[in-house]
Amino acid sequence: MLNQALHYLKDYDDAEDVVQETLAKLWMAKERIQNAEKLSSYASVACKNTALSFLRKTQETISIEDITESTSGINPQTMLEENENQQKLEYFISRLSDKQRAIIKMRNVEGLSYSEIAQIIGATESSVRGIISKTRTILLKQMGGAIL
Repeated sequence: MLNQALHYLKDYDDAEDVVQETLAKLWMAKERIQNAEKLSSYASVACKNTALSFLRKTQETISIEDITESTSGINPQTMLEENENQQKLEYFISRLSDKQRAIIKMRNVEGLSYSEIAQIIGATESSVRGIISKTRTILLKQMGGAIL
């Protein structure tokens, strides 16, 4: 579970906190877990949900480099424009729903596949594709048509 939490949080102390909270939740629900063979699956889902809740609470920002390939050049004008775009993108991402923000982070920052994201959030692959497409469209409109 620690590796799974680290995958989401990238901070060892935060990941330990998430694992500890997950173990506490599993302990409290031990009477409801009748099939011990499925404990690993329950633990994985609980850890994922706890980590995502933690991310929602901390509202991590996603940088423009995480969404687009870096095109930094030597030109100061280009650097200024990239900085402005970065600030805009961070602002608009902060206004997304927690679910949209988490899914965009999983896809564009962590590089997870659509099927991996679907498994993590308990949705179908097509719904994940739809959420990502809709979120990118929203960000494109808000950014004034800049390519994401």
